[in-house]
Amino acid sequence: MAGISAQKIGQDTLIFFATVNPVGVLGFFLQLTAGFSDAERAAVARRAVLYAALVLLGAVVFGQLLLEAMHVRVASFQVAGGLILFLFALQMIFGRHEDPKGTKGQDPAIFPLAMPVIASPEAILAAVLLTDDYVYPIPVQAVDVGLLLGILLLTYLILVASSRISRLLGGGGIALLVQITGLVLASLAVEIVAQGITALLVANGPAAVHARW
Repeated sequence: MAGISAQKIGQDTLIFFATVNPVGVLGFFLQLTAGFSDAERAAVARRAVLYAALVLLGAVVFGQLLLEAMHVRVASFQVAGGLILFLFALQMIFGRHEDPKGTKGQDPAIFPLAMPVIASPEAILAAVLLTDDYVYPIPVQAVDVGLLLGILLLTYLILVASSRISRLLGGGGIALLVQITGLVLASLAVEIVAQGITALLVANGPAAVHARW
């Protein structure tokens, strides 16, 4: 394909797959929708992926501009997003979560499923960085948007099949998947925060670091 190599397509596909993490989303989804009917799960999955797509496409179009307009560095966004993701990962590991049907009218498809689980901090960062206007021309950005939408479609198909997957795994298998997912997300969150802090320290320079201490 003109303007973009097969190697970049493969690399960016893996990046989007790793950051959206459909398998990890499944573990969270099964916990969040425990007790839901198949129809309810399908409706939640549809709304969640749609909302996540809107968030990620918004990040592609406006993310870089908003961060620059607010004078917020990408590294600062990494730290904040990583901390939020870490808190949700702890809830998965220790089994502490609110009633998904709630009493406050909050739609679980929007929060926490669409964001920060599907449209996670690292997925938003990937969407912003891989479609950087200063680095990539419009045709390359369009290909990456297509790859991102493809991963979101795969995520939707996995979530729609969650009831069958749940019956296949059984209660013990689901609990194990949720805890493993939580551990992976917690580790990923720590990496995101560490990278953000490192980037901030490098940007501030040694003098700023010594001045703080």
